[in-house]
Amino acid sequence: MAVSMQGWPPQPPLDIGITAGEVAYNLRAALDYLVFELAVLDSGEANMRTQFPIETSPDGFEARKKPHKSGAPNWLTGVSHEHCGMIEMLQPCNGVNWIEFLRDLSNEDKHRTIPVFGYAGAGTINVGGTDEEVAAMGGYRIPGDEDSVYFPSSISVTFNSEPPVLVGETLQTLVSEVRGVVDLFRPDFSSGNT
Repeated sequence: MAVSMQGWPPQPPLDIGITAGEVAYNLRAALDYLVFELAVLDSGEANMRTQFPIETSPDGFEARKKPHKSGAPNWLTGVSHEHCGMIEMLQPCNGVNWIEFLRDLSNEDKHRTIPVFGYAGAGTINVGGTDEEVAAMGGYRIPGDEDSVYFPSSISVTFNSEPPVLVGETLQTLVSEVRGVVDLFRPDFSSGNT
């Protein structure tokens, strides 16, 4: 008897990609809010164009500090030289790779669901065997299919990245890293409201 594996492993539920996108969006927003608050702290003025730059080259980062041709504020207008230096040290061009992954994930999420993929760990499908043998091996039968034995298998869900990385572990790492960035600047805020 041939065993069909069509449709295996199953695709993860769509809401995993949606949830991952929401987490990425909120983590990116936390960094943007941080820069806004730094600008207010450092200059006393609210700049609505602030954003936490994430650049892969030193020139790209420098460009984010220069005024726009139109005279409009840049992403770091109002942020002190010291704080700009701290933000610069957190750039991919300085070897901080997790932040580039967050940027790419957030950018991918802007107009669509983040693609995630599922794959199954190693497993065995056994044809035949008595009910006692099946139970002893941790397997089960589906009613009406007495020839096949199925074994529980976990599905790992990964981002479409190279190399693929696990969604849950990666999001936990990103949350921890963003928290670390916020904590890095926390002593500079005397009010304790951040």
